[in-house]
Parts: sequence; structure tokens; C-alpha cells
Amino acid sequence: MYFDKLSDHNQKITTMVPPVSEVPSHSVSKPTYSLSPRIQSLDVIRGIGILGALFVSIWIFGGFTENQQNGLLLKSKGTDYRLFGTINLLLTGKMKALIAVVFGAGMILFMSKEKATGQAANADLFISRQMWLVLFGLINAIVFLWTGDMLFHLGIMGILLFPFIRLSKKGLFIAASVAMLIFCGKNYWNYADDRKTYKKYVAVAAIEKKIKKDSVDLAKKDSVLKGRKAIVYLTPKKRTAFQPRQKKIH
Repeated sequence: MYFDKLSDHNQKITTMVPPVSEVPSHSVSKPTYSLSPRIQSLDVIRGIGILGALFVSIWIFGGFTENQQNGLLLKSKGTDYRLFGTINLLLTGKMKALIAVVFGAGMILFMSKEKATGQAANADLFISRQMWLVLFGLINAIVFLWTGDMLFHLGIMGILLFPFIRLSKKGLFIAASVAMLIFCGKNYWNYADDRKTYKKYVAVAAIEKKIKKDSVDLAKKDSVLKGRKAIVYLTPKKRTAFQPRQKKIH
């Protein structure tokens, strides 16, 4: 009798609970996770930028100084010139641009994260990270004497660009356009100065070439005149009819 009552009670409970198929989907709450996985595309671009920067910097690692690079460019022939020109055309400046783009994207992603409880604000963490970049850049430049350091510049630019994070998309586009115009103007200014310097170099080289050619021609003329004088000096002179014969003194 006891077991009969217990079975009836269980049947009532099972009839009160609806089956899983009848439960609405919106009433089932899925667990949320606070994990922030890395973005693979940014990691790939960052790796390509660092690898390309290694190819560009390997010249200086091997002792190929900037003066030697300029001399090779002025030579304008040979396998070394073609290889250096190809790498200079495809990689120089482009890899730094890729690293800068990834740095800016990481900056926006870091500041867009929600502030976790019990941690410092994202702004404080971001500024501290930039200070560490500046420190590592100083160590890289002063201790290791590396002139192509980027960490110091990235840290400084991260601090200077911090107020621009709160701008809208349109504001960011306008700011980027203004910065691009300033940078292009600076490069054109340097190009104009280099062009003037190159014109002076071409003029001086032409004058030196002309002076060298004139010197060679003058030297040839002098050698011809000296040869003629030597020939005239060595040939015996003919005695004329009015010239008396010299008496030999015994």
C-alpha cells in the first residue's frame, strides 16, 4: 500500500513537468563566457610584417651600411643591385605600415573591452603598456645600438593617439586623411630637396668629366709637341750654300 502511494506521487510529479521539446527556446539560458580569443587575421598580418621587417633589416645585421647601400644604388648594375632593388621596392616601408596598422587595430580592440571587476581601468593599462614599449625601445636603441627600432615610436604614438579613440568613424577618417596629407607633403619636400641635390651632383659630375677630358686632350697635345721637338732635335741640319764650313781645330 505504501509503494502504491509512492508510485502515484511520482506519476503526478512527472505529469507536472513538461517534456523538453515543449519548452520554449527563449526560456533556456545559455551560459556566457568571458573569454576573448585572439583574432587570427591580425596575428597573420603581424607575423608577415615582422618577417618582412627582418628581410629589410638583415642588410644592416650583416654590416651593409647605408653608405654602401647608396653606393650600390649608384652603381646600377649587377646581381646585388637587382636583389637589393627588388627587396627595397617590395618590402621597405611596407612592413612598417603593416605593423602600424596592426598596432592601431589592437589599440582599438583593447580599449573596447569591458572593464573587468577588480582590475585597473583599460586606460591605465593601455598607458602602462605604451610606457613599457617606450622602455624596451630605449633599451633596444641605447644598449643594442639598433637604429631601426620601432618600439619607441609605437609607444609614443600610442600615447599621442589615445584621445582619438573616442572619435567616431567619420572623425577617425578625417584625422587619418589629414595625417596622410601631412606625411605626403613631408615626403614631397624631402624629394624636392633630394632632386635639387641630385641636379647639383649631375652638374658637378659633368664639369669634372669635361675638365678630365680637356686635361687628357691637353696632355696628348703636349706629348705630340714634345715628340715633334725631339724628332726635330735629333735630325741633322742641312748646310746651306751661304753657310761657311766650320774649320776643324786639331
